[in-house]
Amino acid sequence: MLGRHALVLAVLAATASAQAGSNIIAGEHRLQADQPGQSIEVIVVGDDQVEGFELYLAVSGSMPLPTFEGADCYTGTVFQGHEAGYYAASSMVDKVMLAQYGVTDTQVADKVLANGRLATIGVSTQGVAGGTFDLLLAFDFDGTPVSSNFAGVQPTLTAGKIEVIPEPASAALLLVGAALAGLPRRTRR
Repeated sequence: MLGRHALVLAVLAATASAQAGSNIIAGEHRLQADQPGQSIEVIVVGDDQVEGFELYLAVSGSMPLPTFEGADCYTGTVFQGHEAGYYAASSMVDKVMLAQYGVTDTQVADKVLANGRLATIGVSTQGVAGGTFDLLLAFDFDGTPVSSNFAGVQPTLTAGKIEVIPEPASAALLLVGAALAGLPRRTRR
């Protein structure tokens, strides 16, 4: 499974290096049903030197929806090692996330290469039994269009998906129920 993801990232990196600029990728994620405290990664592939970003995320699909629990835009990201920065993550509502990070010293030496993990986002699927949901990087929020961006640089945005997988016990119970429903019934004579 990891090999397949590494291959996808390598292909994306090769594609992005052939094009100018950067691409923020929401990614494809599989999460367990009815579980808080899970995480997804948003990555960026490209060659831009950036000093900060605004990451807008929204989940859309049929209710109930997975919800955001927070964001880490520093640990293990392209911004790690740039302590002279500001960071704010706020949930506009539990299904819409705004995470921001910026390097306060805007000298070229303090800019970072936009290529790698951009953020780790906490997600809860509590109350969600299963389904596939869109993960958006640009959308209308209360009638106002919002779009993920780098400070002064507009990247390409690639939306993603969150697939919520039913718990193994629930899935097994569904299979047993389906099997029992399919068995012929005996009748007494």
